[in-house]
Amino acid sequence: FSPAVLVVFLDGAPPLSVLLRGVIVRGLGGSSEPSLQWVLGGLGMRVYVGDDDPTTAVINSASSQQRAMQGSEVSAQMFERADWNRAVSIEVVAAFAPASASPTVVGWYTYSNPKTPKELCQVPTDPKRHWQTLRPVLADGAKTTFHPANQAFGIYAGVPPASPSPLAYQPASLTTGA
Repeated sequence: FSPAVLVVFLDGAPPLSVLLRGVIVRGLGGSSEPSLQWVLGGLGMRVYVGDDDPTTAVINSASSQQRAMQGSEVSAQMFERADWNRAVSIEVVAAFAPASASPTVVGWYTYSNPKTPKELCQVPTDPKRHWQTLRPVLADGAKTTFHPANQAFGIYAGVPPASPSPLAYQPASLTTGA
């Protein structure tokens, strides 16, 4: 990530400094995409994701074997709502997907019924707008909150090319078509 400061000079006013943040990418798509560590750093989030090489788009790229958790990683196959009186909220912080006619979808599912996902929002993949970006604009009608009642839940995301939709589920064991 690459922070910078923009200084604005206006007549009769003191200079105004604005912090700018962004992510440097090598190109578009695939191995040119930034790592999760760089995305979070570009957003000013001080989280260490445990990536052995944040210069690559692949997490844990030096080993094909499972390794011990590092940094701020948390082992969570499912989640539970922290406050039963409030909705769960999600924030789509970045979109680095191929430009295609299919939007990236994000949603949730319950532990008891993982193959019946509930879509929350879509990130359009229009190459003229926001298919490789931080804080993407969500499609009209997007929801970023949900109520899983008293059930454990997981998150899914992906670009479904056809039905049945191959999506990346929170526990990798549920992912199909990948």
